[in-house]
Amino acid sequence: MRILVSNDDGYLAPGLLALADAMRPLGDVTVVAPEIVEAAQRLGIGRRWTGSIGGVRGSRFGISIQLGAAVEKIFDARFVLNGHLGRNLAIDMGRAAVLRSGQVHVIVTARSGPHFAPELFQAAGFDPFSVSVVVAKSPAGFRAVYTDKAAAIYCVRAPGCAPSDFWKYEYQQIHRPLWPWDEISSWQSRPRLFTSSVCR
Repeated sequence: MRILVSNDDGYLAPGLLALADAMRPLGDVTVVAPEIVEAAQRLGIGRRWTGSIGGVRGSRFGISIQLGAAVEKIFDARFVLNGHLGRNLAIDMGRAAVLRSGQVHVIVTARSGPHFAPELFQAAGFDPFSVSVVVAKSPAGFRAVYTDKAAAIYCVRAPGCAPSDFWKYEYQQIHRPLWPWDEISSWQSRPRLFTSSVCR
């Protein structure tokens, strides 16, 4: 069984790592993550890369781990997206590489972008619709392309910088009342027109 695990922000968040670890006994897991392409290009296909991956954007929601993996493929992560962001939308995530460590494939891109997009997996040589499980760390965007093909969709709560249930967190520096923390039944929109001089 081949399993694709995808993430769009905080790609080494503890929840995503735990999910990937739990899936490994079931088959082939792919974790999609940014960075490290330049080193893979210097080494070349078939050579072994060893280094630190993850925690690039900080350690609050992601950790850095040591990884040893073979460089399996170098490619351009350029594709046309037809999903939640639009139709026929050109995406350029720069040069990319596929690293393989055991049953785990890591797709490494030079630029961030829609890491759960089927077109990214396809550009890397994977068919996300032929695997048994696709895990996309995305609150809603994935549905545009996966809903019609999925036998089932399960939503899970995992740590990260943009939780889908953010209103359950106690923020200290927000002005109240503020939806969704507070019910605001009396709110009404108040359209305002601005002249071009105000918008400068």
